[in-house]
Amino acid sequence: MKAYNRLIPHLLHQGFTVCGFDLPGHGESPGPWGVLDGAEVVRHHLAARAKLRGQALPVFLYGHSLGGFTVAASVSRDSSGLAGVILGSAALGNPLPWPFPSLMRAVARLFPRLPLVHLPADRLTHIEAVREEAAHDPLMYKGSMCLLLASSILKISAADRCLYPGWTAPVLVLHGTEDFCTDPVFGVRAYEAMRSEKTLYLVPGAYHELLNDTRRDDVLAAMLEWLDRRVIRFISRLVCLRR
Repeated sequence: MKAYNRLIPHLLHQGFTVCGFDLPGHGESPGPWGVLDGAEVVRHHLAARAKLRGQALPVFLYGHSLGGFTVAASVSRDSSGLAGVILGSAALGNPLPWPFPSLMRAVARLFPRLPLVHLPADRLTHIEAVREEAAHDPLMYKGSMCLLLASSILKISAADRCLYPGWTAPVLVLHGTEDFCTDPVFGVRAYEAMRSEKTLYLVPGAYHELLNDTRRDDVLAAMLEWLDRRVIRFISRLVCLRR
């Protein structure tokens, strides 16, 4: 949550209520450090969304990186009850040819903690001060992605590709063109497959941490403007219904 210390105050100032949680094995959540199953994460997210059902205010979802994968998988399984979705630098999985995904899942059952993919810390952001702060943040996982997580992301993302056309909520897809952690190509492909109201915002030259990179003010402004338009639309519809 600390990584969004520029976004959250702006949302609160504009009257939004912000809810969030640390993923298993990350931040202050319990579990082996850095070890998690993507399917479990998606179940947690759907359970959290269920607690918001029935209240009168519009619900927006935002997910960055692994959170973007989580939100995309959650919405693919249930896109109802949402006023909008924002995917930032989402980890939507790189499709691998058969039989590699099956082999990965089989090995993951035996060695779930096996380190597989290491994200380059120097490619998270262009801003050195932000990289230094992240390097000394005790709640930020800095190790390699484990095999269990990587294999589950690939499996779920592959299933989600045929579900994107069924989305009904408006969506904003954000990605830096020089993101070395999550390939923007797959964010663009997901955007192209969606049939709901959609907006693509590519940030030229930006790395992975869009809200903590050199174009962060532009990204923040784009997100807030997109949210404002949809809140105004929600209020307008509410007024029309009460006339």
